[in-house]
Amino acid sequence: MLRFLPMALALVASLLPSTLLFASIEEGIQSYRQKKYATLLDQLPFDHLENLTQQELYLLYKTLLQLKDYRRAGQVLNYLIPLTPTPLKTAIFYEQMQYLQQSKQLVVLLDFIAHAPQGVENPFITRQIRSLLLRKFRRFTDTKRLRQSLQSIFTRFPQLAKDTKLRLLLFNNLPEGSNQRKEMLLSLWASGDVTQLPTRVRREARFILNQPENYEKLLLQHFVTQKKERNYRYLRKTLPRFLSYFRNHDHEAFRLLRNLYFTSLLKTRRYSLALRVLNSKESQLFFHFEEKESASWRFDFLLKKEKLSQAVDLLNRGLQKGLILDPQKRLLSLATYYYQERELLPALHFLNRIDLDQLQAADQATRQWMRFQIHDRLKHRRDLVRIAAWAHQHPFVNPKKGAKFCYWSVKLSLISDLKYMDCYRQYPFTYYGLKAKEVASPYKQVFSVNLNQGPEEEYRKLTPEENFYFAFIELLYNLDEGALADSLIKDQGQNIKDRSWFTALADLLTRQQRFYLLHGIVADQFNLLSSPQYYGEGYILPLNYPLAYEELITQAAKKNRLSPFLIFAVMREESRFRPYVKSGAGAIGLLQLMPGTAHWVGRRERIKVRTWELVNPKVNISLGSAYLKYLTQRFEGNNYQVLAAYNGGGTHVKRWLKATKGQDTDYFVEAINFGETRNYVKRVMKSYYLYQAIYAKYL
Repeated sequence: MLRFLPMALALVASLLPSTLLFASIEEGIQSYRQKKYATLLDQLPFDHLENLTQQELYLLYKTLLQLKDYRRAGQVLNYLIPLTPTPLKTAIFYEQMQYLQQSKQLVVLLDFIAHAPQGVENPFITRQIRSLLLRKFRRFTDTKRLRQSLQSIFTRFPQLAKDTKLRLLLFNNLPEGSNQRKEMLLSLWASGDVTQLPTRVRREARFILNQPENYEKLLLQHFVTQKKERNYRYLRKTLPRFLSYFRNHDHEAFRLLRNLYFTSLLKTRRYSLALRVLNSKESQLFFHFEEKESASWRFDFLLKKEKLSQAVDLLNRGLQKGLILDPQKRLLSLATYYYQERELLPALHFLNRIDLDQLQAADQATRQWMRFQIHDRLKHRRDLVRIAAWAHQHPFVNPKKGAKFCYWSVKLSLISDLKYMDCYRQYPFTYYGLKAKEVASPYKQVFSVNLNQGPEEEYRKLTPEENFYFAFIELLYNLDEGALADSLIKDQGQNIKDRSWFTALADLLTRQQRFYLLHGIVADQFNLLSSPQYYGEGYILPLNYPLAYEELITQAAKKNRLSPFLIFAVMREESRFRPYVKSGAGAIGLLQLMPGTAHWVGRRERIKVRTWELVNPKVNISLGSAYLKYLTQRFEGNNYQVLAAYNGGGTHVKRWLKATKGQDTDYFVEAINFGETRNYVKRVMKSYYLYQAIYAKYL
């Protein structure tokens, strides 16, 4: 249970009705969760529906559905439909789909979806419809009805009309040899993901490939679509076949496909093949390369192949003769390579050759920061002062970059009248802005968070309709319909009425431990919610940095002798409080534990670990905190090194420490040459500073 929330959350008792969930509903929920359906039917008699509230009707309907009493479940659902207010129509539409599916009324279900009412198009419903269609109608025998329904569904739900698998479902139910089937095949080939097309469909589409003169525009669209889908291997293998045709018929299309081909070689790391092609005189003639284009592509592939002397020679000749595309960008890429390899003098040489005014704003900051770090390592103070002066006057679009220059300018005493607190005031919610404040006054809060209730007249009582909405959402959560409830809240979360309404929403999500959803709404609507007419910054920040799973984290922090703020910060940046999230690399849960790491920690802590349990907040927080304790002991309490190891591995941390040769933590952070890990450390430490600032005097 959260003990400290902003003023807004303290008002929930006065905002929500005392009958939010009636005693019978509370007992009914408990019986439902314990699968005591007979007891529930005694509490909610079917014969007197008019005496039941809407919540009780819904609970009765769910109970009858569990008992597979579809006749009476349908009667209750039909009784409930006209009583449901507009914000909850989506929930009833979903229940109608579920009822028709479970009662195996597939023909009625198909017609029902095809004639869906307006206002139920949220992503959750769209996913459910897609899943139902693909699971239940692949072998549907009434092909004519299925065709007509799918066409209607595509009109009603445009997002589904873009789904390759659903379009294939329609295609498979079109008559062989019909114009409709041919048109759908052309559509699939033009704008579908080719990797999702079955072999038989590709075989049927051979006439397109064999008749490029009749399908030029379609083929161009097809190849552009595959690039969007990142099917680079397919492009690499397929494009050469069509380059000859387009070379002779459409030079602009040929140039487009030629660039797609070389991009596919770059993305699939076929650097040697690309260089062989580019160095061949026959290929030069075939590809119609201008000298600038050819030289630029060769430079890019030589750099990727790490043939530096050839790349440098090519770039120098190209710069002298004006035969290189985007020369400043390529100078920057070459300098970046040397910089990452810690070859400082070659990197500085190429950085100094760049015309700063010809770079885009983001690249200007990148170039200047590399020069700053190199001059710092080489002890070139005069050059550091010049760069600091440039940064002091530069209008940074990205505040994170401005904060970095500001902090280091103060750290190295490069601008006499610039102080750490100046950096904090100018860039308050950046890593280096908060770091500057921490250095300047480590024991003083960034801002004061007032947890008092405030003037009562500033809040209004919710309307009966609003109270019913929140009561029904809570009922959905308590009946394990969390995904549906989340989708309804997301619908309404884009249209926050006022802070009384939002206060009730925030309290509901907090009690239901839907921290990820509350955080997402706050992040999306931060400018609105932090404005004076709502809460102000001091009130809303705790919702952006909530004490999610506070009891579990407090216990884990105490057991492992860690700061709870560190665990909160790691959880926020790792998962955004989503217990079931899984990364592409396989990390699971709130603290994003790899299964191997979790099992290793389990053996160390003598805890039996099952991989499927890592989505459980209690298990995940326990193991993740134990792992943080191990890293804290290994790296002697240095949070920066702990976080770098948590994300990038302990072996790499040793290498980064060696590279900094005993310099302080700031140098260590900037020495991390994994961009993901460096940014991760900064993000987590930023959250850590803010958690301290918001809650230090309460925990």
